[in-house]
Amino acid sequence: MGKEAISSSSENFPDTQPKPPRLQKGKKEDAAKRLLSKGYKLYVDEVGGLIEKCGFNIPTVEIRTCNLTVETDALVGSSAVRNVLSSLYQDTVDCCVGETSQPLTILKDVNIVLKPGTATLLLGPPGAGKSALLQCLGGKMVPSNVLRVSGSVLYNGRSTKEFQVPSTVGYVHQVDNHEPVLTVRETIRFAGKCRGNKIQQLFAEELRKCLKKDPHFLDEHDEQWKQNLLHAFSAGVQDEVTIAMLGLSNCADTIVGDELTRGISGGEKKRVTTGEMITGNTHVLLLDQISTGLDSATTFSITDSLVHLTHVLKLTTVSSLLQPPPETYDLFDEVLLLGDGHVLYQGTREDVLPFFARLGFHKPFYVETADFLQQITTASGQRRFYHPDPENGDPASEGASEFIIPLSDLALSYANSDIGQQYAHDAQSAFFPTSEQDAALEFSKYSKSHKEIASAVLKRWIVLVSRDKNLFWAKITQNVILGIVIGTLFL
Repeated sequence: MGKEAISSSSENFPDTQPKPPRLQKGKKEDAAKRLLSKGYKLYVDEVGGLIEKCGFNIPTVEIRTCNLTVETDALVGSSAVRNVLSSLYQDTVDCCVGETSQPLTILKDVNIVLKPGTATLLLGPPGAGKSALLQCLGGKMVPSNVLRVSGSVLYNGRSTKEFQVPSTVGYVHQVDNHEPVLTVRETIRFAGKCRGNKIQQLFAEELRKCLKKDPHFLDEHDEQWKQNLLHAFSAGVQDEVTIAMLGLSNCADTIVGDELTRGISGGEKKRVTTGEMITGNTHVLLLDQISTGLDSATTFSITDSLVHLTHVLKLTTVSSLLQPPPETYDLFDEVLLLGDGHVLYQGTREDVLPFFARLGFHKPFYVETADFLQQITTASGQRRFYHPDPENGDPASEGASEFIIPLSDLALSYANSDIGQQYAHDAQSAFFPTSEQDAALEFSKYSKSHKEIASAVLKRWIVLVSRDKNLFWAKITQNVILGIVIGTLFL
């Protein structure tokens, strides 16, 4: 059904006007600079205004999870940590008795709804299950004998087995994995060539159709801006816009590098990873600790751009941040708080403090909201902020090691609240997908043709070989010597 939706959309938006001439090398950067001359947010606003003016409906994605539970078997005792001396003995014992393990619940009955056009901040202490939840949403949690996943994850009413999740979702992992000898620009352009962006192409065709019907459609802009706008939806210019938005223009021609090769910094590598995932046909952004290695100003700038992009293009964005500064926290629309695998709160940012105040947890004026939310998931934090009677009562002892309200009881309190019941009802209600909603999902494994992908991979391989000549000649020498040795066997 998804392929039919895309093909029917292509028929509704024929290419009725000649496309602008292909930009030469070096011109794409100039076009991107002119488009962003007033700032990235104003550029996104102008594109959003044109989308609304053209009457183009952007396909959106709503994500629901119903009773999502993830369990595993954790090794304990001597089975968990081994050394050289005990390895042989422990392997013999494991074969006879079995490994010593106990069940561990990573996520417990998670019922959430992530709506399009909404930026959600995922909070929780280490070990709360944030990365596990993002992996489940991104289709990267593969069940096995020791990893049990139950419940459902639905995209517009379809399970993750009915479409290609990697082609639909932009998932930014905590670990950066890049080719060290490629530059920042080459890395992001390769991602754009492989992922493609059908929705941008359809909108560009609709825009040309509107220009043919009404030549004065863009009269409020000069002719140079019109040409730059038509070029903006080509892969090369869009990649340059992404590079500029992430603040990577100064190091765009610097190789990424690794532990053995000097390149860009760790914070810049994290931004390159983010740029790879937000490039192309992406309607869902799952960002896992994108602030690692970044200062607060850079974190705010990137998050501000991504949240604004989410609002204008109606993306579904979930961002996991460990300690977001207050100005970054205020950018998000909703907050999702996890604790020990339980959902302790999901709702609007404005309602989170009143919700926990009704449970007896009051935030002092000198504590930031994000820090307060993460601390009440710990025993010491609960005893610090628990004031059943804030006017006359005293806080409980900070030194105690027991929870005042166990996290399971906090999760139950949220589930029984009006907010929790509303989200649980939405998560479990029926959702019937339509062809328009399927247009936001990718049903084919590859977003582009095999010829285009093979060409991009071949060009990248040539670049990799040309920049690592020592390894290339070492491989050639190895293969020649190995061939001679094997050939002598038949003499």
